[in-house]
Amino acid sequence: MKTIPLYDNDISDRQAMAIADMLRDGQVMIWPTDTFYGIACDIFNPKSVERLCRIKGVSPDKNIFSLICADISQASEYTRIGNEAFRLIRTNTPGPFTFILRANSKLPRALKGRKNIGIRIPAFSDARKIAETLGNPILNTSVIMDNTDIIAPELIAEQYQNIADIFLIGPESGTLPSTVIDCTTSDFTVLREGAGEVMV
Repeated sequence: MKTIPLYDNDISDRQAMAIADMLRDGQVMIWPTDTFYGIACDIFNPKSVERLCRIKGVSPDKNIFSLICADISQASEYTRIGNEAFRLIRTNTPGPFTFILRANSKLPRALKGRKNIGIRIPAFSDARKIAETLGNPILNTSVIMDNTDIIAPELIAEQYQNIADIFLIGPESGTLPSTVIDCTTSDFTVLREGAGEVMV
């Protein structure tokens, strides 16, 4: 597994391009976000999406994945964002939130059939820059650790060394997941209280 340090939260253009190229080639990566470490891949590489599903033990139509996006503009290419949802997302991002939105027809083949999709625009700027450099969102789900109290990146690397291709080593993980907000209806609902406190 190739390791790339991201401690400064200031990834270079060259690093971002190299990581984006590896994702396009179908590699699966472990990386830090502003909450838990995630395991991720390019949404437009069907084989890597299938591989990610096998690692997680789910099918692609399960609502366990989210899209890490560079910004609201990138998120809007694959979801339907109404005016009220747009204001809510703009007010609370970048930050530790997952917004459940209606998917549109531009979702790639591997994710077809999903009515809803979660989108994240994390506060961790390196994650946003990689999504921007790749040119599309990155499919992401939280890593599963044998001991859920262990969040040190070195231990995550040890557990996933024969599973993932790339490990972007950053700071220790947060202890709370993202706050999940259902934006599929006009009455926004907090489905999970997490690290983010919603501002309206």
